[in-house]
Parts: sequence; structure tokens; C-alpha cells
Amino acid sequence: MANQISIMWKHAETNPFAKFSGSLSGMLKDVVDALKFSAEKLSDTKGKVEIRLTSALSSSNKKYKLIVTDPPYYDDKAYGEISEFFYVWERYILEDLFPEFSASKVDVSESIDALGDRTPEIFYSRLESALRNLYNSLDDNGLLVLFFAHSNLQVWEHVLDSLYRVGFHITSAIPLATENENNVLARGKRSVYYSLVLTARKRLNNLETEEGQILDEIREEIERNYESISKLNYERGELYLWAVGVALSVVTKYSKIRSFSTKRISETALNYAQTVTSSIFLEKDMDKVIGRRLNLDEETLFYLSVLSGGKRELDTDTFNQLLKASKNIDQNSLERKRLIRKTSGKKTSIIVNDAYSRSELVEREGITNIMGNSAVDWVHRCVIQFNARPSMSVVEEHAKGAGMSIEDFQDLLKIIHFYESKMKEQERGKEYNTIGNILDYIHKLQDRRDGRIDHFFKQS
Repeated sequence: MANQISIMWKHAETNPFAKFSGSLSGMLKDVVDALKFSAEKLSDTKGKVEIRLTSALSSSNKKYKLIVTDPPYYDDKAYGEISEFFYVWERYILEDLFPEFSASKVDVSESIDALGDRTPEIFYSRLESALRNLYNSLDDNGLLVLFFAHSNLQVWEHVLDSLYRVGFHITSAIPLATENENNVLARGKRSVYYSLVLTARKRLNNLETEEGQILDEIREEIERNYESISKLNYERGELYLWAVGVALSVVTKYSKIRSFSTKRISETALNYAQTVTSSIFLEKDMDKVIGRRLNLDEETLFYLSVLSGGKRELDTDTFNQLLKASKNIDQNSLERKRLIRKTSGKKTSIIVNDAYSRSELVEREGITNIMGNSAVDWVHRCVIQFNARPSMSVVEEHAKGAGMSIEDFQDLLKIIHFYESKMKEQERGKEYNTIGNILDYIHKLQDRRDGRIDHFFKQS
């Protein structure tokens, strides 16, 4: 079976008879409390509660005002096969109450996932069939609440296509951290760290638009919500999922979208949403930190985008999303310059190096200096040389090499220092301290020469 569960070796097992979280009595209490809560909340409602065990691919003639569902996340877990472990015990308990438990083993013939012998095409086809059944079972004014999670944008493109074709309009999308990175089952599976909680209603209006208008609406929606979203301090994964939600909401509002592009509108909209989110948040941060926006090359913007996420280590899906959000960046070039490096092991990740890590790597290869001609390359060389020889001549030399004024170069250093200050201490590295020293050095000279550092050099 093509599904792997990461294992934490030598972890302590919970004593099922102890009186704390995770114990047998604790779990039983949670179940009983949940049943009591449900019974109390449903006691004043009309109708009856019906428990049914059936396939999401089976149609129903009943109509519901609210449907809450949490479908499988593409290639995350082979729930059908894994449930065999529990089924052998549940069958003995529930067979007399539910005839569905009379089968000797779990029927996986209608499993909705892309694992084992089930291809991605099978997953997408069955998911869309299930969504269509949900649509037909929902009142015209009913509400669907759907949880879904995946870090691969192509999976989301297909999910958007299915929601659109079935006729749902996404009315809200909220990213939630639903798994802890230290969870033994979540380890190495970035797709389950964040879920997107979608609410949807039937698309009853026949609205039409064009692709360009869709993209304009996505940008307007992201700009309109910048202040409220920035206060939530989303991590990069949550922020990108929020952008996915914006695209889902805008696209599914329309029944017909005219486009002359050969690309699917889902691909265009989702990529654009993440690209423009990264761009807008960088621009707003520049406004906040330095009071203006710098015209920077794509590699430097890529570096700032990484730092803004608070971590230098990226899973491959997030790294690829950042590359897509940037223009004309060659991954091979980043590797040759040692701006990035791949980790080895079962789960490959990408490390975006700071100045000192780059310097150490090139020295091992017998190269005397950090390579490259982007602004971040000149910043990294400046950091290394300033640490060895603190002087304004070092700053001036590297600002000139980057094709920037001293003031622009100083502001770039401020942006980098701002993002690194928000990182955990072990993530910052020595670069953070050295850039702080450079900025302090410049500040002292500015005080002596009444403000503008460019003026200082003209007078020197």
C-alpha cells in the first residue's frame, strides 16, 4: 500500500488506566460528554436523529438544511484499509444493531482517495460524484460545511473544478491548524498541518464574467482583507490556504467565465491568488517598516518572502509555490549560488541559507566569495565582509555593487532584519546579529551627519 505513517521511535505509551488526557476513562468521558451535549441541543428540535452507515456515492431523496462533511484528503490516509484494524472489534459489538456490520471485512471498492490501486483520476471522479450527491441533498437555501486540506496546489485546482461544475458557491473559507507538527501521524506530511474550512451554498444566480475581472476581484478581496488577516499572524501555510479560499470564493460565484487562455481558470486563479498575496503582504510590510516600497529583483523578493514566513526550511510544495509566485527564478541557479540547498532523507525539504551558511558552503568548495549579482547576494557578501572588517566603506562598496543608493541598501537591510526579528531565535542565525550591527553603525553616522547617509559620503 502506497501510504506511509511516520513513526516516532521510543515514545512513551499512555497508560490506559491512568486518570489524565488520552487514558481510557478520559476518552470515554469525552464520548459521553459529546453525546450529552448533542442530546441537549437536539432535545427542543423537531424530527428525529437517524444514524446511517452508507456510501457518499449513494444518492438520497432526502433534503437537508445543513451538511457537514470531512472527505479524505487525496493521498493522506487510506482510510478503508486502515479501518480494518478497528472493524474487526466494532463488528463484534455492533453487528446485532447495524446489519451493515455483517460483512467479514471493510468494503474499499468505493474509497475516495488516491492510494493503493486508486489513481488520482479515481479520486477526483469519486469526489465530484460525492459532491454532486451532497448538492442534490441540500435545500436550495441550505448550507454545506466542508473540510479539506492539501499543500499541493494542483489538488486544489481539481477540487475547485469539481465544486464549480457541481454548482456550489463558496461563501467563506477559514484556514485552521488542525495538526501539530510534532504529531506522530502528521510528521513529514505537510498537507495535514492546515485545513481549509469551507462554507458553501447552491449557486442559484446565473452570473457571467471574464477571466480578467476574476483576477481583479481576487486582488481587491486580498487588499480589502489585508488588515484583518495580518492581525491573525498566519504562518505561511495558513496564509497561502487563505489565498486559496479567496480564489475559491470569487471563481465559484459565477456560472460562466469567459477566457481566451488555454489554462484552466482554476489554475490561473489559484496561482494568481497566492502570487498577489505574497506581493501585497511584502508591499504592506515595506510601507510599515521603511515607509516606502523598494524596486527589488525577483531573487531578493523570493528571499524576503521566505523570511516573512518565519522559517528557512520549506517543504517542497511550499517552495514550489514560492517559485511560482516569483518570475524568472531558476531553481538550479539558486542551488549553484548556494542560496538554497536540499536536505537528504526520506522527506526532502529546502533550506534557504543565510549569509554565513552560504559562505561556509562555498569555502568548502574552494570558492573565495558568495556568488551572484542579485541584491540579496550583495547583502550576504556585505554581511560576511562587515563582520571581518566593520566600516562604512564595506557598506558603500556592496550598495554600489547592487546598483542601489546607500539609503535603499540600508532600507533593504531593515526589511531583512525586521523579518528575522520575528523568527524563533534558532532560526535567525548570525546574519540577524550582523545586520543589526551594520544598521547601528549607519545610524551612528547618520546622527553625526544630520540624517541622510548619502550626504555623508558626498562630504567624505
